[in-house]
Amino acid sequence: MFRLANTRVICRLTGLYGARSHPSHVIRMRQTVTGRQSLHTEAFTERKRGVPAGIILSLIPLALAAAWYAYTYNTFPPSSRRYVRRATMKHYYTNDPQGAVVEYLRAVEECKKAGLADHSNEITGLLLRLAELYDERLESPREAVTVYSSVLGLLYEDLSKDAGSAGTEHNRKMVGIAQKLGDIYARSGDDQQRLKLAERYYEWGIQRMLGFKNPPPLIYDDDELADSRADAADEPTASSVPKLPPAPPQWVAPSDLGASVEALAAVYRKQGKSILSLSVYMRALGALQNDFTVQGPARFCRQAILENNIAECYLDLAPINEKYANEARTWAGRSLTHAQQAGPETCGDCLICAKCNLGEVARALKDFGRARECFTECRKMATDAGYSDGVQAANRGLEALKG
Repeated sequence: MFRLANTRVICRLTGLYGARSHPSHVIRMRQTVTGRQSLHTEAFTERKRGVPAGIILSLIPLALAAAWYAYTYNTFPPSSRRYVRRATMKHYYTNDPQGAVVEYLRAVEECKKAGLADHSNEITGLLLRLAELYDERLESPREAVTVYSSVLGLLYEDLSKDAGSAGTEHNRKMVGIAQKLGDIYARSGDDQQRLKLAERYYEWGIQRMLGFKNPPPLIYDDDELADSRADAADEPTASSVPKLPPAPPQWVAPSDLGASVEALAAVYRKQGKSILSLSVYMRALGALQNDFTVQGPARFCRQAILENNIAECYLDLAPINEKYANEARTWAGRSLTHAQQAGPETCGDCLICAKCNLGEVARALKDFGRARECFTECRKMATDAGYSDGVQAANRGLEALKG
């Protein structure tokens, strides 16, 4: 089966007070997100002619450097500022991640010496950057988990004492950290213990967005859940999955809530809980109907991806009963239709996946001629698009037909 992974990541923790988040993919959707900043320079009124473009362009790096310097200068204690600047340079602009670790730790130490609280924006922001560095540059997930978990605990402890004006910001950060922790554990493949950890963090993040106040999961040093000995009756079931509210709290973006639900559904499926995964994907599809922040081709593509994942859940269940194979065919067909409406530029990968999964459905229903047709078409589409994962999936399907 050819599956699509979640293409969004909840609560992107950007800027100096957060870590940049990246989605974890099984099959990567090659979507390009462009951002644009405009710098406005007023012309000198004394001059009749405009300032030469070369001069303006040469001043842009200086202006950015000055803005960066002013930002760190005005935010952090004087004794920490040079360490913050060094850490940023070594993390993002030079190939010295180990040096960046040292500078981040020095900056945190100086912030504490200056009297800043452990849960302050400055200290938690530096720690989130450090965790990002461990995860993405140094590929040290254990260290990343340790730092992310410590920040999560600090924020929750502070919020439990007095939410105050920081409540919304703390909640956003905590949900974003929970998503990052879930992503790290979800990348562990088929390790069931780590998938259980991913499940717990995704669940907690969703619960937080729905207004629950329960504490975050506690993890031992050996990655064992503190509550792993809980009774099996606490395991969720398809009937126990709550419907998502039409309007989450104001600080929650509907698209972020939907993305977390999709990530949780993917983990359930990895654990072999296809019925539970199916139920959660259905909830995510329902939530999309109330998310008016996504419009046009992007909305069709989002719907197509969810329908494709629903089709795969039904395919998992097809050996139990043929009716599930028929459901899979219905949902894969819907996915194909909505991917076509979104267009190949927006949803080309999903279009290929849906076509390939229609081949899987046909094979499950023993319609081998139709299966071969779908796999062949999928391979051609993937080849034309330069999508190697699609080519490999189609080839696997065609090989399976030979057996």
